[in-house]
Amino acid sequence: MISFQNIGRIALGLTLVASLASCAPTKSRPYSPNAQQSTASPAELRAIREAIQNQDCRAINPDNISKQYTGIDVYRALSDIPIEEVHSFYANKTHVSYDLGRHGTQIEYTTADGEAHLWYPGNSRILHGRWKAQRDGDQTKICFAYGDGTYNPQTGHSGGDFECGSFHSSRMTVVDLVDGDVFALARTDDVSKRLEKEAVKPFVPNCLPVKIPHLTDGKSPAQHLLAIYPPQPTR
Repeated sequence: MISFQNIGRIALGLTLVASLASCAPTKSRPYSPNAQQSTASPAELRAIREAIQNQDCRAINPDNISKQYTGIDVYRALSDIPIEEVHSFYANKTHVSYDLGRHGTQIEYTTADGEAHLWYPGNSRILHGRWKAQRDGDQTKICFAYGDGTYNPQTGHSGGDFECGSFHSSRMTVVDLVDGDVFALARTDDVSKRLEKEAVKPFVPNCLPVKIPHLTDGKSPAQHLLAIYPPQPTR
């Protein structure tokens, strides 16, 4: 069994990002369905989703979203997400995520055909695994698997089978998104410099969500991290 430091993934066990920081959206107006039925079109639901994903927690009143749209529309927008939208977000992309107070900084490259290569803070090795998107009732979920020897202390999940969670919750921890495998994770096993848990903290606001790309001194979080952690020696 891999130790506490050598674990796989992320914010799959999260509730809405409202729980991450005091300046993030509060839970006073929960995103949940009500008795009425949504009449919003797929285009309208995507517009709601993008409005929430692109808000800046430092500059806006998060309650504006739930005041502008009905609860059932917001719930559908954040749960009933087309699978192709999830694939577009993950196919051949490097994600930098920051899970405040939990896992911290994570860097992951995901391929279009379902490979996942995770650089987890404190690990001496890159975790090579798989990802997939799937439907679960009226929710769209993102799933990851990293091998028999992995353990996630935040959720208690262990083993090589898939662990699934809300795509929206996972999406909202991403602070940068870059095309391609810029850290060469797919071709790396052992790392020469371990990723610090708070590595990306100086380059993002202290609350989420953050509009991508968030620039600090003219650079995105990934650009800052590449200067500190250049691509690892490949196998």
